[in-house]
Amino acid sequence: MDKTYGFFIVVQLFNRCGMDILNAMQKITSDIYFDPLFRQCVETYLPNLKSSPDIRFLDITETKAYQFEGDLRGLLISEGVPVEHIWIIMRMNDYRSYSEYDGKQYVLLLPPTNMINDIVQRYKTTHTVL
Repeated sequence: MDKTYGFFIVVQLFNRCGMDILNAMQKITSDIYFDPLFRQCVETYLPNLKSSPDIRFLDITETKAYQFEGDLRGLLISEGVPVEHIWIIMRMNDYRSYSEYDGKQYVLLLPPTNMINDIVQRYKTTHTVL
């Protein structure tokens, strides 16, 4: 079976299930962020992410830092950070667990979105199951 026909079958299945293809593809992409192999891949890119000239910074007020002490995930969600990026931000700031946030760090490193997208694309290219 050639790839074009295979793609046609997948499209037909999505259409029959009433799923929007774009939504399905977005779900697949967001699921990648929680894949242990993807996270292992991200670990290899951490030095590049941290030293990128496009790195961004998130300023945390003292009040908010105190409020979310022990809950880095909650802090980042409250700041509007996409859920998919929270684990990467945790690792970029040298935490191994969300509960390690002690409220004493008032500036957090944020990854350049373009670099995250590149890592996702590379991962999808080498780990795609057809």
